[in-house]
Amino acid sequence: MKPVPSSQFWQHTFEVTQLTSLNHQWNQLEKSGCLNNFRIVAGQISGFREGWVFADSDAYKWLDAACRLYASYPSNELLGRIDTIIGLVKSVQMPDGYINTFNQFHFPGQRWVNLQVEHEMYCLGHLLEAIASHYKTFAEADALRIGTRIGDLLLRDFPSPTAIECDGHQEIEIGLVRLFEVTGKTAYLEQSRKFLAARGTDRFFWYTSHIQKSNYLHRKKAVEHQRQLFLQKNPGFAFSTLPPNNESKEPALGWLWRKMEELSGTYLQQHTPIGQQLEPLGHSVRFGYMQTALVQNYNHGWQNGPLQTSITAWDRMVSQKMSVSGGLGAYPWNEGFGPDGELDPEIAYNETCAALASMFWSAELAKVTNQACYADLFEWQLYNAALVGIGLNGDTFLYNNPLEVNIDIQRRAWYSVPCCPPNLSRTIASLSAYTLRETKKSVFIDQYIPMKNDTVQIQSGFPFDGKVVINFSKESLEKRVFIRIPSWVFHSASPTSSLMINGITVPVNAGATPNRPAQGGYDPRLSNYLDASELLRSDGALEIAFPMEITIRKTDRHPHILDRKICFSRGPILYCAESISQPWFDPKKTKIKVAGVQVIARKLGWLDYPALVAMDHHNNSLEFLPYYLWGNRGRSRMAVWVEED
Repeated sequence: MKPVPSSQFWQHTFEVTQLTSLNHQWNQLEKSGCLNNFRIVAGQISGFREGWVFADSDAYKWLDAACRLYASYPSNELLGRIDTIIGLVKSVQMPDGYINTFNQFHFPGQRWVNLQVEHEMYCLGHLLEAIASHYKTFAEADALRIGTRIGDLLLRDFPSPTAIECDGHQEIEIGLVRLFEVTGKTAYLEQSRKFLAARGTDRFFWYTSHIQKSNYLHRKKAVEHQRQLFLQKNPGFAFSTLPPNNESKEPALGWLWRKMEELSGTYLQQHTPIGQQLEPLGHSVRFGYMQTALVQNYNHGWQNGPLQTSITAWDRMVSQKMSVSGGLGAYPWNEGFGPDGELDPEIAYNETCAALASMFWSAELAKVTNQACYADLFEWQLYNAALVGIGLNGDTFLYNNPLEVNIDIQRRAWYSVPCCPPNLSRTIASLSAYTLRETKKSVFIDQYIPMKNDTVQIQSGFPFDGKVVINFSKESLEKRVFIRIPSWVFHSASPTSSLMINGITVPVNAGATPNRPAQGGYDPRLSNYLDASELLRSDGALEIAFPMEITIRKTDRHPHILDRKICFSRGPILYCAESISQPWFDPKKTKIKVAGVQVIARKLGWLDYPALVAMDHHNNSLEFLPYYLWGNRGRSRMAVWVEED
């Protein structure tokens, strides 16, 4: 499937990813020393290995994004850089398949050390994903052998993995599934399931993980000693410096929550077997990757996999632990979940990668259940929790995404931990794969993103214009056609609405009423599929007009921190107010009148977008822009939730 940018928004989004963002990320990988780490270990240059223990993964995610993007937007420059990384990996990979620049440089001969801390398999998982994407784009068997050597190494070294032999950051489980998808070797799929099944089965995990953390700190001191010796021999050597991460507001007892999670194993989802993890806990990205791998395996025939547990956990997340933006991670301390209802907009961490992990998970659940709520959450998080992570010009980023800012949080060119930029780029590069699903009897339209394949073409004005045209081939017309009715079409007080389809008003119904309303203010479970088979024109077309109305959102059960506060959305877009052009705006004091909110046309850089204007309690006009755009004009106070006058 190929993206067809029929709207200004998507045309520029795809172009920015291709022309600016990946180029910028490549330059940052060079500047930070990430790529030189491979050259040093390969003996191509002299120097000192730099960066975090998991720095290799940033190069692998860039490779993954580049391969996915090249399939739709080929260029010689991109191909040359892809070949460069593939060549570096081949040069560094050991004959038995092992590759890890940290160990190979600092501790030759050591491997699988401190797996709960040092991310060896996490890095390998991202490399496997990149190799799978490379094979799908180029079909090169020689590059694929990089992946199969890794897969075979894991089969040999971990025939019956224990909990302590599962990587502290889930990802290898996904990488093994993707390796199976391009090789057909079921042993890789089984190995992924073994890692999943072993997690949370060690009653004394708290002790063994403590030993590993202590050992990691000793190794860290050894690396620093090596660094000082290197400086003595090379006094003029200039080490790379990474920029700091953004600030975040910490809760008063957040450190205690983190300590409790570490001792219990919850932070790493090692507190109980995966089939019993009914509540999202711990690090948000790790939890999302674990759930993604679980459902991927189920979709590949793991009938004994705990699918219902995953569905229950997703429902708990949506109803109790998710911000109105779809952001996940209540606390900065653990970059993860807090207690049910912990939704403080100023403290919320909402890492960009956490939203992406949830999107991957939801996409897999959509495949197995054919329920619209999962595709709905994918859409909402894409626009409001993921795209906020990349600046309008593609060369600045956000790592954490709170819903209220009164401190120094700003878009930066790079981060000390730069996992989010390439992760977001690889997702954008493959969005067309999430747009529709086909079964033997049905076609499901999940996303209204411009794309084209042999059977379906979608043209869309999303996210600001609700007009969509879908053209089906004769072959696809032999199947039932289901289109997703977004949750934002329905007002919370009414489970019914209507759409214009091919010039006819069509009534639509919301999905099943959830047992527990979503505390965050957004509920994807209102979404539903409409069987549009009988509404198709004779030429196989559907012209749909989704109503882009302003919605005033409030939180269910009103957690105390959000009492009397409201926020605005229009279609799939959440809005916020910034102080940079409205210095009187104070997130803590400004009150808003909800009557008479208007839509006005605005332009920011290349983007034309609809802004909202409301009156504050002093009768000043206060302008709201899409939340994902905030921070593109410089430092600013910002708030999604504002007090109602």
